[in-house]
Amino acid sequence: MRVKKSFKVITNHYKRLLEMTDNHLFVGITNEWILDNYYLIVEQKPNILEFLKDSRSVKYLTKNVDLYKIVEDILIDNNYRINESIIIRELNKYQKENDVVFLYQELCLIPILIGIILIDKISDVCALESNRLNEKKEIDFLIDRMIEDLAIRRSISLSNYLSINEKTTSSFIVYFNEQLKEMGENSPVIFKELNEALTENNLALRDIIYNEHVENAKTSIFINNAFYTVKNVGTIKSEKIFSSVSQIEMALMKDKEYAKMDDITKNEYRNAVIENARKKRMADIDYVNSLLEKDKHIGFFL
Repeated sequence: MRVKKSFKVITNHYKRLLEMTDNHLFVGITNEWILDNYYLIVEQKPNILEFLKDSRSVKYLTKNVDLYKIVEDILIDNNYRINESIIIRELNKYQKENDVVFLYQELCLIPILIGIILIDKISDVCALESNRLNEKKEIDFLIDRMIEDLAIRRSISLSNYLSINEKTTSSFIVYFNEQLKEMGENSPVIFKELNEALTENNLALRDIIYNEHVENAKTSIFINNAFYTVKNVGTIKSEKIFSSVSQIEMALMKDKEYAKMDDITKNEYRNAVIENARKKRMADIDYVNSLLEKDKHIGFFL
């Protein structure tokens, strides 16, 4: 998992944004979301790092099902904006459609997995935004240089300063176009050269601007939804997930004494079920059903 690296990428970008805002520089809507919600990333970090140290828990990501892929698909299908009720609905849907039974250990990992996947995705956005900030810095320097040269020459050619090719990003072109206004009466000539260079590469400025605005909107929506979900991960209750999703828990609840127990005692029973089923080399659900067939409280056998 790359989440450790993701934490570093997000933190480094956050520090850069802080420095920019301290200097009264505009960072954009997406980066403002990152600034305002960075504390949520910090809150997630201890639990995630602790999970990564626990090899017994990590193995449950693939022991029964590909849990990471399942959670990732749930996030994608819901545009990264989910809460407890959506998680329960989607997990039950998966169980029904794929004829599987989620283990207790897997259901315990759902909140932590949501955090890991979102932090990796937020890290990707931070990397992209950091590159855009680098591009803007490069363009600002380029424009200043062109203006300085115009002060001592009658005319300049864009090709002496910039080469448009397949590696030139849409964000670079859009920002460069926006900054041409700084060149005053010389901007129309440079603008014409820019369009000619784009045409030579089978590109159209109008399409580039439109597509860039669409991508920016998508990124803004994602970052909004991602932080909404990260914030709600902490409110997800394991007991609610167990009672609403776990077929093992539903089977245990058929025992009237178990149904009356508090959460701590129930958890002790669950751990006993997991351990005994492992010793007997039985699936957890099969072991519980075998106990329910006996005319006694399951506690007698645990």
